Amino acid sequence: MKRFRNYFLIGLSAFLLRILFLGKQSLWMDEGFSVWMASHPLPVLMKLIPYDAHPFIFYVFLHYWMKGGDSAAYLRFPSVICGVMSCLVVYALGKELLGEKQGILAAVFWACAMESLNVDTEIRMYAYATCFALLSTYWFWRAYKEGGKRSWVLYYLFASLSLYTHYYTGFIIMAQWIFLLTRKRWKEAVWVPLILTLIFSLWTPIFFFQFFHAIDTHMPRATWYASFIYFGMLLNLRYFMIRHFLVDLSSIFSLAALIFGSILLFKKKREEAIFLLLLFWVPFVVPFCISYFTPRHIFIFRYVVLFAPYFFLLFVYGVFSLPGMTAYPVYGALLFMNVSIWVLFLTGPAFQRQNWREAAKIMVKNMKNVNVVFVESPMSIYPLWCYLVRYFPTRWIGVQRRYFIIEKPSKRFTFVIPVSTSSLPGVENYVKVKEKSGGLVWLVLCQASLVDHHLKISKWFLSHQKLLLSYKLRSMAKMDQIHLYLFSSSLKGFSFHEEHRKTKEQEGH
Repeated sequence: MKRFRNYFLIGLSAFLLRILFLGKQSLWMDEGFSVWMASHPLPVLMKLIPYDAHPFIFYVFLHYWMKGGDSAAYLRFPSVICGVMSCLVVYALGKELLGEKQGILAAVFWACAMESLNVDTEIRMYAYATCFALLSTYWFWRAYKEGGKRSWVLYYLFASLSLYTHYYTGFIIMAQWIFLLTRKRWKEAVWVPLILTLIFSLWTPIFFFQFFHAIDTHMPRATWYASFIYFGMLLNLRYFMIRHFLVDLSSIFSLAALIFGSILLFKKKREEAIFLLLLFWVPFVVPFCISYFTPRHIFIFRYVVLFAPYFFLLFVYGVFSLPGMTAYPVYGALLFMNVSIWVLFLTGPAFQRQNWREAAKIMVKNMKNVNVVFVESPMSIYPLWCYLVRYFPTRWIGVQRRYFIIEKPSKRFTFVIPVSTSSLPGVENYVKVKEKSGGLVWLVLCQASLVDHHLKISKWFLSHQKLLLSYKLRSMAKMDQIHLYLFSSSLKGFSFHEEHRKTKEQEGH
């Protein structure tokens, strides 16, 4: 009865935090992309997936789930359920490895952590993959300790689901396999990779195609300092630590508690310590080294959430091994900070993550005749598509393919994405063609500072066209603020040949 009560209270608290104002936040870039992908007919979807960087299970599930509704809350609800399940599995796994008390503390921390709350309330595959990976780890441990066909079958089931949901979970499976090698369980160490390779073999060609073609090599390369500050970010202290050195201090505290807990656990319970250490450090170090030493930049902070539960288990063990009653106020303060920021994030009017819903409303309210909309990145198109689906054609501008139509023409909006090969004269030519329509020109910026050529085109607009209106839709993160600029379609005193000459001179320098 007591055990059931713990599961119920942990699950209820996790559910309430995740269901609270579930539909209030606007869809952000990646969510819009998920909805756009899943909206295609299934044969088309399966042809698109190889050009993404993820497997198919999430998109196929979302494709069928969308048949029941299209509201943000409805589409996010499966992630909520996966998040609640993850909290329950953290409790069960923590109880198996560390004891009842540490299991409860780690599960409550995971239920309240801002990073888990974020991914458990969005239309992406991370909540699903985290849940499947945790279930695979739990049944792996049960199979390792007790054996039995049931445990191994359930392990292979959830390990396969995790691989087909997010490739990063393969590093967690790698950690499980290395653990078998350290314990000299040779038979299982042969069968585990063999069976999982056979299960994954049908998808292997798509995986390699994605690895060499779909992974974004333009992402910033992993750095030692960035990986260091991730430890403070896992505790969600970055919203409070506004000074740079305070962020460093929070990361030092986080890393110190992790190492302290690992050492103590290693002394007391050798197997459990090795298992948890491998589950966290292998998925952290291996992809970091791949990103650091090769052009394949796969180490992304959002992926750390897939193995962050093992960090929280070690962190909580370290904090509650401190002498006296020091641990309880530290633990309570961390919970308070995470929950308070989450509530503020949900209820504060200025704290939309990326307010594409409001951006779409502003654009519809101010449109005139045929509006040309330049966006700095293809990713900005997808959330706008969700809110402007009636007006949504798209054209690409590039050196090799100009005015390439990939959607039906619209009477009100034409969305234009200046690709990396676009020249400023090419953009100027396109605007001149559209002058005759008597419409307006929009410039939509969000995360534009990631790529230089987006900034060049943005500066060109601000320098050479008449600005009519501008809007800034704020966000908690500066990079997620959306800037809307509305211009007249007339160029102001601009010479195409002069600009072309200046561009060539700049390229020469």
